[in-house]
Amino acid sequence: MEWQFEIIRALQSISNGFTDLLFGGITLFGDEIVLIAVAAVLYICFDKNFAYKLIMVFLLGSFVVDIMKGAFQVERPFFSDMSLCIGEPTEGFSFPSGHTMTAVVLYGMTAIWLVKKYGLRGKKKTLTYSAAGTLTFLVALSRMYLGQHFLTDVTMGFLVGAVTIMLFLLLEFVLKDREIFYSLLIVPALVLVIVFPGQKNYYMALGVTASMSLGYFLEKRYVRYSVTEKWWIQLIKAAVCLGAAFALKEGLKPLLELYGIDSEGGLSALIRYSLVGLWVSLGFMGICKAVIPRIFSGKGGGADGGEGPDANKTVKDSTERKQKETGKNG
Repeated sequence: MEWQFEIIRALQSISNGFTDLLFGGITLFGDEIVLIAVAAVLYICFDKNFAYKLIMVFLLGSFVVDIMKGAFQVERPFFSDMSLCIGEPTEGFSFPSGHTMTAVVLYGMTAIWLVKKYGLRGKKKTLTYSAAGTLTFLVALSRMYLGQHFLTDVTMGFLVGAVTIMLFLLLEFVLKDREIFYSLLIVPALVLVIVFPGQKNYYMALGVTASMSLGYFLEKRYVRYSVTEKWWIQLIKAAVCLGAAFALKEGLKPLLELYGIDSEGGLSALIRYSLVGLWVSLGFMGICKAVIPRIFSGKGGGADGGEGPDANKTVKDSTERKQKETGKNG
């Protein structure tokens, strides 16, 4: 194990105010909150289908990481030497690295989506995958630099993320459009809550899995909001959605305390994250479909498949009918 401490000390040999701040910022790119925020923006602005699958893949990877942490119970590097800890110490066990797994899933899945969606080839394709790989590597490096993980932790975190993506790609090939099967992740989330009732993370995962699945399929069936809008409308959507989601997540804490529910406990996390998931996947989409056409002169707000072309087709058909009627009367 000593060789792993030596790697951390070697990385920290360049430590100063700037590098500490730099790596402290880089490590945030592997935070689960960043993934959830990115997934939310992708969901409401670009591609509901991909964003939903991204969340499901992340949750699957998180289940594996949490189970492995509990099984191996490896202490973080700074437990043996507090001088290795730069910044705020991370809670929980060390092996494997959750930040690294999150980075692999977020940037790996997003790169694959970009290549497929926009048909990237040649240098653009290579650049996209290189950017994803670089971001993931920097996140892993930052976890060691900050003294939060060993090399074996980030290596296993990378492997868990990569295997999870490959498993998803296999399932996507087998299941094709039968997306309802992805919602079966509710089952392991529920089992983990029952087996480990003291683990707050499992309540959060159950809340997100159940609410996102329910909201996604209800929205797809009844709301069918087409997320394509002008860029400045997309910015407004992202700001409003994320702002309201944060307000729900934090603002409900004092309200739940009034009813005797520990704001930092598992039940509180289940309630708050369930409501946030429903807000993003269903509630906000319904509001967009109802409000945006009224405010922005009919731009957006139709069913998936292109509300703009459908609207234009309706106007065109109506005009043709009037012309035919005029011709007959004449």
